[in-house]
Amino acid sequence: MPEPEQRPEPDRQPGHQQLLDAFWRYEKALVTNDLDALDLLFAPGNGTIRGDAAGILVGHDAISGFRSGRGGAPARDILHVQVIDIADDAALVVAVTAPRTGGRGQQSQLWRREAGSWVVTAAHVVESAEMIEVHWADGFKASAKVVSLSRTEDIALLKVDSTPLKAVVATLGDSNALK
Repeated sequence: MPEPEQRPEPDRQPGHQQLLDAFWRYEKALVTNDLDALDLLFAPGNGTIRGDAAGILVGHDAISGFRSGRGGAPARDILHVQVIDIADDAALVVAVTAPRTGGRGQQSQLWRREAGSWVVTAAHVVESAEMIEVHWADGFKASAKVVSLSRTEDIALLKVDSTPLKAVVATLGDSNALK
């Protein structure tokens, strides 16, 4: 996460500083897996939701349980933050992220001011869009698409659009033939 002096300049509107401070506390808590801070930053009760490609979690307790089993968010930079006022005590915050492993992502939260503090009432995460460019030792470059991946194993199968003329393709072996 960028340090405060490296944060992108959001589209500023009067009165957003307290909300942006809460957003940056939220981002820091996500990356450092600060579960206590995240519990305070999510609104209490059954009306709070969090969604991603895996589904929707409903209620503060379900979100807290998910966070305690997941670990922190991957290291990333925040490229842009946009705040849109919904009401006097509600705002939408949308941020474009750049995971340090590559690609782009987006997160959005609906924030509500309760008892003078901003809390998240809804969060939506779009994981990194896989924009991949493969670089060979000879300097050749080509685009690739993710065919399959395992985040737990940190491995992906890629389909490369083109290969260099001198590329050597590995032949598949037969594990049954091993002695």
